[in-house]
Amino acid sequence: MKKTFTGKIKEEISKHNNAARHCQLAEMAVFLSCCGRYDNGLLCIRGENPQVMEKISQLMERLYRYEIDASEKEVMLEGKDADGVLESLKVRKENITGCAISEILLNNHCCKQAALTAFFLCTGSVNDPSRNYHCEYVCVSGEQAAQIVSLLGEFGIVSHRTRRKGREVVYIKESESISELLGVIGAHKEMMELENLRIEKELRSSVNRAVNCDTANAKKLADASTRQIEDIKFLRDSGGLANLPDQLKEMAKVRLENPELPLKDLGALLDPPIGKSGVNHRLRKLSELADKKRTP
Repeated sequence: MKKTFTGKIKEEISKHNNAARHCQLAEMAVFLSCCGRYDNGLLCIRGENPQVMEKISQLMERLYRYEIDASEKEVMLEGKDADGVLESLKVRKENITGCAISEILLNNHCCKQAALTAFFLCTGSVNDPSRNYHCEYVCVSGEQAAQIVSLLGEFGIVSHRTRRKGREVVYIKESESISELLGVIGAHKEMMELENLRIEKELRSSVNRAVNCDTANAKKLADASTRQIEDIKFLRDSGGLANLPDQLKEMAKVRLENPELPLKDLGALLDPPIGKSGVNHRLRKLSELADKKRTP
């Protein structure tokens, strides 16, 4: 089964391991906020996807020396074990689900980066960039959404908030900002894929604009030529050409014989040859004479 763009991002970033303990604590705090709850003395952390559960099991072993089977969907701790985890993450028992990460754990730039990456693993998604540009974090709480907006801002990424089906959503629409986010969280392959698609789209759009411009110009030339020929034929059929100066007669003859040529090429056929502005002046004079003759 073909992986989604989001699936490829999560697969790549889940392979990155932070060596520093302070970054690991920031990650673990995010997983607790997104996936944790505390009920009747029991701390439960449930990973909603394999990548999250794998990261949780790794962090539990590195931070607390607890061996967790990554194939399990839930970590359950009680008593002193639960208290030790909560204390290390600066979280109160009654305020786990959707809580903001303690600023103490986000002092370093690298810790903020680790937190954003963990938030994406839990709640993030990016649409297929070949269709449209849209990235979002579906948050557990307004407090969590506000913190994600703040963290994105730390990296110069502008995001927006909305509410959908009772959930707080942080979203990004600008392709450059989405690309920057992918770089921040370490999804470099997908960042390059998005950049290549963005360049292709811009190039295609530029070519389309050029073609449309050429088409519009060609239509203008064709319309102008049609009007000029109609005016010249009117003068001819009404006897108005006979008394015109030789220059205008020659201009009328050349235009009738070459309806498809642009002004510059028409000028080269005259004797002596004249430039584009000279041809335009003579054709405009012929049209003015036709208009006068049409007016009673």
